[in-house]
Amino acid sequence: MNDQAPRLSQGTRPTVKRYYRIPNRRVCGFIGSEVILEEIVNQLSPSSTSRIVVLRGMGGQGKTQIALEYCHQAIDRQFLTIFWIDATSESSLKKSFEVISEDIRPAAMTLSSTDSSVDFAIASLSAWPSPWLMVFDNYDDPTAFENLPHFLPNNKNGSILIKTRHADVDALAKGGKAIELHGLKENFALKLFFRQSGTVEVDRDIEQGRNIVERLGYHPLAITQAGAYITKRKIALKDFMDHYNRRRKIILDQTPQMSQYRRRLTDAQNETSLSVFTIWELSFQQLETMQADGKTKADLLTFFAFFHCKDITERLFKEFHDSRNSNDQVSCCIGSLGKIFRGAWDSDQFLDTLGELKDLSILQTFSEGADGFATSRSIH
Repeated sequence: MNDQAPRLSQGTRPTVKRYYRIPNRRVCGFIGSEVILEEIVNQLSPSSTSRIVVLRGMGGQGKTQIALEYCHQAIDRQFLTIFWIDATSESSLKKSFEVISEDIRPAAMTLSSTDSSVDFAIASLSAWPSPWLMVFDNYDDPTAFENLPHFLPNNKNGSILIKTRHADVDALAKGGKAIELHGLKENFALKLFFRQSGTVEVDRDIEQGRNIVERLGYHPLAITQAGAYITKRKIALKDFMDHYNRRRKIILDQTPQMSQYRRRLTDAQNETSLSVFTIWELSFQQLETMQADGKTKADLLTFFAFFHCKDITERLFKEFHDSRNSNDQVSCCIGSLGKIFRGAWDSDQFLDTLGELKDLSILQTFSEGADGFATSRSIH
């Protein structure tokens, strides 16, 4: 936390009031992340020594809904003040702090600049006499905006929840907890799927549902979009996989009506409803701009898309790499991947690349097996 936050004089110390600035995006019938929610509750409980929790995962995994559910459950029970901060960029973060300053400053006080408003908000929350919570949303690019710690008020009464896709942000949890989100458990994924598709959960459809949610990687937003497609098209569950294989982009690119999954794509824009495809486009853009050899790594992900979403082994790429020297057609197809894998195959470099993709929550997990390192569970 920021130990250099300006001090408030005794005459300007905040009075105890209730302030709640939380986005109105909470879904009805919260499903499937009760265990994660309980972890956050335990980590940020008054008896806990930790004050910061990092919630990390790829887009569409439900970070926002978990954070909103926690906020609504914690209102009055634990916190008298909750603020939601847009941490997409330093500019958006400062705008959020300006709003906080406007809420909490005395009516007679005038703040002359954005920076003075930010300083006042940090100083006020550092001296706040009652429990408060701040949620830092969309802190996905720490390389472009490295000084978030300077904006974290230092107060034993304060709790902080940071939502991110980037593993480097885990370090901010310090003595607290970094929680990584994966797909829903199968039973919760099925419950969400049947609810979103408007289908009654009966025994004869359970196996069809299992196949569908597994194919979608147990990804909450993908399941929601698939359910919306089934409802709109009025198709039988047994026919969905045929539709998905033929019309995958259409299914994953459509935005459900009244979607609660929204964010600002730039500082100037209003919030935009997002689809699975939009999320992946944002991730690709981030990868290409913030990573060395980002375009090459994006090409590697494109290669992944031609395989089943589980168990894409290192052996496949090694054989592909080795064959390019003697096969001009393969050499042409492999394109910019040769920039990563120059000369002899380098297993360590391949592992480093997988690690960097996982840090960005683009690749969910990988492990070592008989055929080298293998990726597991992705949506493509």
